Amino acid sequence: MLELVVTSQFKKDLKRVHKQGKDLNLLQNVLQMLLDENELDVKGVS
Repeated sequence: MLELVVTSQFKKDLKRVHKQGKDLNLLQNVLQMLLDENELDVKGVS
């Protein structure tokens, strides 16, 4: 399992996205998949 390194810029971006009222569950799911070293689903690629 990988380890997430949270930078100051990531924290700022996350705070900005949260203030915009965006759903953070999708980001959390993607980060968890990456940390578990799972492949992401390919969507919208032609």
